[in-house]
Amino acid sequence: MWGADRQGVVRRYVDDVSALAPYIDPAGYHTHNGSPLLTVYGVTPDGRRLLVQTIQYDDDPSRVIVLLARGDAPFQPVASGFANWKAALPVRLELPDGQGILVAAEGKRITYRLNGTRHDAAPNAALLPPGATNITAG
Repeated sequence: MWGADRQGVVRRYVDDVSALAPYIDPAGYHTHNGSPLLTVYGVTPDGRRLLVQTIQYDDDPSRVIVLLARGDAPFQPVASGFANWKAALPVRLELPDGQGILVAAEGKRITYRLNGTRHDAAPNAALLPPGATNITAG
């Protein structure tokens, strides 16, 4: 889905901010206060490309934006929220259309419960099933 040069393709989309235009202040000065700048990519259960990025202005909170695209279509923002980098689980966003719950916690082991059973997810960031509960990062 992302091709042989996944990192190169992701970098191209990260550098192309057209899908993020509604979130970018063209007159503002984009900086960040030492908070992590998050980039996550993958594929949703229904086959859409997934790209997650953060935007931060000055000392404002980091906004996390989830973008999805089918095939080679342009990315569209579908969910957003604010990261709390001091929390054990700084990022938790539900994707539309039952595509799951995106979570991110750098350097942490992510676990969740589904239908009464505890599961391990990928470290750092994961797209969890829609019914996941008791999500922890440690």
